[in-house]
Amino acid sequence: MNFQHCGDMTFFGGYSFEQFFQGVRRCWRFGRKGPVNVHMVIAETEGPVLESMKRKEKKYEELQSE
Repeated sequence: MNFQHCGDMTFFGGYSFEQFFQGVRRCWRFGRKGPVNVHMVIAETEGPVLESMKRKEKKYEELQSE
């Protein structure tokens, strides 16, 4: 089965913003027309990982607005 056009995604942990970004964008690449809901599940001990992901997302958005 190919679920790359799904509207709901769940990521468990992980430190790579690039993999996260590509995973989310893949939904639209494969024909998704509507919104994509993304859920991130991380352990309490992964707080620095979440902060890093937020920082990288902010940097990406800044680069896109330039």
